[in-house]
Amino acid sequence: MAGNGFAGIVSFKWSSDGKSIVLVEADDTNTRKIEIAYDARGEARKDRFTRAFPGDLLTRRRIGCIALSGGGPAWFDRPDAEDAVWGYGLSPDGSTLFISSSDLSIKTHTIFMFDTRSGARTVQYTAHDPLKIRPDWQVEFAPDGQSLIVMTDRDGFNHLHRLAAASAALEPLTSGAWEIAEFAVDPANGTVYFVSNAAHPAERHVYCVPPAGGEVRRLTHAAGIHVPVYAPDFQALADLFSDDMTPPELFVQPLPDSAEATRITHSPRPEFSQRDWAHVRYVPFVSHVDGAELTARVMLPPGFKLNGSYPMVVGSIYSDGLLNQWGGRAAHPSWGIDQYLASRGFVVVSPEIRGSFGRGRDWNRPMLNSYGSQDIEDIADCVTTLVDLGYAHRKRVGLWGSSYGGLMTLMSLFKKPGFYAAGFAGAPATNVWHAYPEQGWIMGLAKGEDFIDRYSA
Repeated sequence: MAGNGFAGIVSFKWSSDGKSIVLVEADDTNTRKIEIAYDARGEARKDRFTRAFPGDLLTRRRIGCIALSGGGPAWFDRPDAEDAVWGYGLSPDGSTLFISSSDLSIKTHTIFMFDTRSGARTVQYTAHDPLKIRPDWQVEFAPDGQSLIVMTDRDGFNHLHRLAAASAALEPLTSGAWEIAEFAVDPANGTVYFVSNAAHPAERHVYCVPPAGGEVRRLTHAAGIHVPVYAPDFQALADLFSDDMTPPELFVQPLPDSAEATRITHSPRPEFSQRDWAHVRYVPFVSHVDGAELTARVMLPPGFKLNGSYPMVVGSIYSDGLLNQWGGRAAHPSWGIDQYLASRGFVVVSPEIRGSFGRGRDWNRPMLNSYGSQDIEDIADCVTTLVDLGYAHRKRVGLWGSSYGGLMTLMSLFKKPGFYAAGFAGAPATNVWHAYPEQGWIMGLAKGEDFIDRYSA
């Protein structure tokens, strides 16, 4: 493995028998380096980051397998080491390795299969979708240790499919107008567990289904967000549960039966229940652009009355913000400022926008080639609906966000002058050139005199 300081192991997995480890090495030797100087309490510091621009060489990733008995890793190379890696796994007998990969624009998904003894590579599955904007794939070996279970939105929503052999047709295991966020396979007991929003767009529950398809059973019941971690033998799951009014708590639930969970932690201090926290409502609204259905998570100040007089703060705006959990969007834990604003009489809103998980491929399709366009229309439709319903005063609405949320804030202010009274853009991603290659998921890969578009064919 490279020893120049720019290459290292970024993830790994144990084999089923515990005798070897599969690992991913990321090599940034040839990737552009950027230095950022800053002041740390009066001390001058400088950090170095990798940041590729269109046309630059990118991080190269390769997957290896190393035996604990000794010796160096055996490497399994893909045709292009700069392509993304979304997953990998070793069969129970250790004879085969899969790598779930895609091109930089995430429009072509490929599953490679390797013979671990000879290193021979074959293509187990490939699919091209020119409208793809979210890399939500997941792949695992099925309990038989030979076929694969593939999560893909090939049929319009993220669902589970069985891939019996190379180039075989995908066999649906689940279906419906809802989506699966992740899944895990219990090979010993022949069960597939998954997390889904089937009960409600803002909720995540744990379900199970046989590996050949059939009855889907819901295992968690309390409305909110359930984040499972499964015991190694799948006899139980640890459930990190939260809802709009409850900070995360840990429960343990026996499997496979949907028995009652046992609460393990009691985190908030007694003073927590004595505070008057903001109440949360979910309000549906409709896009004026294409009639798509969306939902807003609305935090209400104490004593709220539907009279159209309140100031309203929209944000932090971002995708995947519709979550029935403490603090709303966990990726941006702004619960403190949200609760403070609500305590001072503000209505605080997190709107569902296109580009988010859970509503399917067609619902997200208008986002393609649409940075700061369709999504800001969704935000504006949310505001209009809530104002018309009496949640806020028309002239007292502001919004904020950071990174891509900052971009949406600026685009909203400039493209809809007078619509918002104020806005705050934190670290706005105003130049998507600096978001390469992820910006290519929505806007396509840039082309120029010194840029080779390897995916135009």
